[in-house]
Amino acid sequence: MAVKAKAADKVKVKKEWKDKKSLLIVDVSAVMRSNFIKLQSEGEALFKGKFARQPLSYEVNGEEMNTSAMYGLFRLFSTFGLDHDYVFCFDTPNNLLKKIDENYKANRVKMGSEYFDQVNTCYKILEESGYRVLAESGFEADHMVHQAVDDNYKFYDVIGVITNDHDLSCLVDEKVSWLNVLKTRPDITIDNYPEINKCPYNSILLKKATVGDKSDNIAGIRNFGEKKFFKFIDEEGLYGTDIYGNEEDIIKNAVTLTDDQKEQALAALDLIYPYEVSVDARAKTEINKMVIKEFLKKYGMNSLVKLFE
Repeated sequence: MAVKAKAADKVKVKKEWKDKKSLLIVDVSAVMRSNFIKLQSEGEALFKGKFARQPLSYEVNGEEMNTSAMYGLFRLFSTFGLDHDYVFCFDTPNNLLKKIDENYKANRVKMGSEYFDQVNTCYKILEESGYRVLAESGFEADHMVHQAVDDNYKFYDVIGVITNDHDLSCLVDEKVSWLNVLKTRPDITIDNYPEINKCPYNSILLKKATVGDKSDNIAGIRNFGEKKFFKFIDEEGLYGTDIYGNEEDIIKNAVTLTDDQKEQALAALDLIYPYEVSVDARAKTEINKMVIKEFLKKYGMNSLVKLFE
């Protein structure tokens, strides 16, 4: 069962980061997927009844366009404010990880043109407005997020990664916070990392490589649950050690794993561990407010226009 957020488990970005040089790195797919609602035909709407969620839409160039996911993304400017720099990280087609394992994320809901039209539009709007937008063919947004944290780390007092991908909580430290796209779910900081991730600090990727991850359809080690994971951490003497970045060596040298188990964990790690990308991920600080205002007006998001006045 998902953990509901307590007040103490949400980072109060507007208040706590007010006098700090701050950067927000956005996992665009996580945000837009969580806000996407499919347009319904009259028959579908009638069948689902009056309580069905209705998507936002707006007439653009004479045609009705679904804008639910777009609004969810641009609403971040209202939620978190404009006192931070932003970097936006996009997924791309032809996922290279699918070539390693065709079952990777095979259980995800397939998104159609109604969603991807919004993604492509957001990419264009953000790029033309001067924001740093990151995408590299075959790679996922989380690879871009890792690069963005690395490239910007020394320039900022605090960094927030906006996502719902728990793999990215491996980046959490004294400076980096993991900010859940859902307001009702906890954020992750260095203080609550073990409680929310249910594993020792900096061990989330090792946990997923051994236990597996149903959300991404990653098997891990057969019949290796959370209890066995904690026993593994204990027997290998890993408490209080630097686990993140050393997962491969830990698995290969594990005394308590069989060769078959090591092979299964390393195969999972190939799908989990971040790939290096060749992009300039440094945040841009000069934003053309005139351009983004005109785009927001074009897509009927007048409530957000005033933010850029």
